[in-house]
Amino acid sequence: MSTKLIFDGISRRFGTTVAAKDVTLAVKESEIFALLGPSGSGKTTLLRIAAGFEFPDTGTVTLGDREITALPPWDRPIGLMFQQYALFPHLDVRTNVAYGLLARRFRQAGLLERLQLLIGLRRRAWNDPEMLRLTDEALELVEIAHLAERRPANLSGGQQQRVALARALVTRPEVLLLDEPLSALDAGLRERVRAELRALKTKLGLTMIYVTHDQEEAFALADRIGVMLEGALVQVASPTELYRAPVSIEVAEFLRLPNRLPGEARVADGSLSVALEAGFALKMDAAACKPGGVTALIHPEEIHVLAAGSAEAKAAPAEGFTRVAATVVDTEFRGASVMVTLAVPNGTLFALVSSQEEGWRRREVLIEFRTMSVRLYPQGAGAATTLTGGE
Repeated sequence: MSTKLIFDGISRRFGTTVAAKDVTLAVKESEIFALLGPSGSGKTTLLRIAAGFEFPDTGTVTLGDREITALPPWDRPIGLMFQQYALFPHLDVRTNVAYGLLARRFRQAGLLERLQLLIGLRRRAWNDPEMLRLTDEALELVEIAHLAERRPANLSGGQQQRVALARALVTRPEVLLLDEPLSALDAGLRERVRAELRALKTKLGLTMIYVTHDQEEAFALADRIGVMLEGALVQVASPTELYRAPVSIEVAEFLRLPNRLPGEARVADGSLSVALEAGFALKMDAAACKPGGVTALIHPEEIHVLAAGSAEAKAAPAEGFTRVAATVVDTEFRGASVMVTLAVPNGTLFALVSSQEEGWRRREVLIEFRTMSVRLYPQGAGAATTLTGGE
């Protein structure tokens, strides 16, 4: 898969605030790339630099084989869908969608012609057969052709979102930028629109950059995800890799991964012993981590809950497994699975188990997990020096 859009060494400051810090990123052709990060992390600044609304202090932006760093927005074959949609309330759906074509065609007009364009917007649009064809194709693509004569005030939130998407697509952009476009929709509609965006990507072969602070949205939609923290791009990975192996404990915290347990790693007799403040220890290979303070990350689905007194609990744990006595404090039913809150000697763990299992229904339980599924992060170390126990 070839590269479509390249950010090379992009930095941007606003006064003393660093919005982007030496960001280098290659977005592949026909992929959905999610920029994921908390508010203020720089993801929207990077999107605006791609669109031409902001210019970097240092670095370049390349689209295909063309450098576009200094080009104004109207000279970039890039579409943008705003978070708030930005529809014109006095124009109907068809004219809203056609506006990008009109703006592109008349962008070099003088002031008088621009005023004439705004006054006669609808008439100019529908006197042009090619503009009418492109607009109707965009309306059909997002399945709102039947709403063409309505105004935004007479549309639902989901319908307004489709109008904004059609307007971004009507100019046939090479890259589509989406700035948290689903944040105002309810959960069910968000899921449906995510599926439709992926279908559009497959149908059109379109490259999309999708900005969001919602981890679930990024995992569900993106082919790859870039995590931004404090203006820096700290990890680029597939959704599976990002979830299974966050590059630092800061990324794990942002992803809201539970079971982050501080402890102390010591080497003795050729093996590594990690004494966790939660009240139990891990026995691992000496190469897993350097001695010193660490934070252990255990994914909830790695933890198995065994009913105390069951035959499985009475048997010795298999080689390579860690077993700990625990008490079920709370359960959260999630349909096919249950999130179980567990009290261990000096802390709390969370286990995600099948709702068909019996162990979580008991109060006194044993929990066990593969020791090598635990990831270890040196405390106070940067992401580049993060070590892991492996898979």
